[in-house]
Amino acid sequence: REVVNVVYWGVDQSGEWRERIATRMPEKPIKEIPGNPYIQNVSRQDIVEGIHMNPGEEGVLIQILDPGEEFPKPDFNFQEKYQFSFCDDYTSAGIPTREEVQISKKQAKEIGAILKTAFDNKQNVIVHCLVGECRSAAVAKAAIDIGFNLAKNNKNNRPNQRVLWMVKDELKGV
Repeated sequence: REVVNVVYWGVDQSGEWRERIATRMPEKPIKEIPGNPYIQNVSRQDIVEGIHMNPGEEGVLIQILDPGEEFPKPDFNFQEKYQFSFCDDYTSAGIPTREEVQISKKQAKEIGAILKTAFDNKQNVIVHCLVGECRSAAVAKAAIDIGFNLAKNNKNNRPNQRVLWMVKDELKGV
C-alpha cells in the first residue's frame, strides 16, 4: 500500500493551532457484506438538514455532543434516538482533557449494546457528533467489527481513539 500525507489542524508544542501533516498508511478497503445493515457518521448540521442516507423506517440515531450542548432536532423521523454527552479526547494533541468529560465505561457499554441490538434487528444507524469526524467516526469504525457496512459517503477522517477502543471493548462483551 502507498503511504499518504494527511493535512489537518492541530495544536503545536506552544499551544497554537496550526496546519499539520501526518504520514499514514491508507486503511484497507472495507468489504461490504450484502444484506447487513449500514452505519454512517455525519455532523450535527447534517442531522439538522437531513444530509445523510435514508436509514429506513426502523432507523437508529446516536447523537454525541459535548456536555451542555443542545441536541438538534433531526430532519428525519428516526424510530429510535439515543443521546450521549462527552467531549473529544485531545490529550494526544497535547491538550489535557478532564476524565469526567470524556466517554465513560457506562456510555461505551450503552453504545455497544445499541449497536449490537441494531445489528441483530437489521436496523441502519446514523451517528453524529459536532463535526462528524472523531467521536462519531470512532463509533462507526467499531460497528464494522460486528458486521455493519460503512455507508459509501461516510466521513471517517480521524476516529477518536479513546472512544474507538472503549466501544470495541464493550462490543466484545455484548
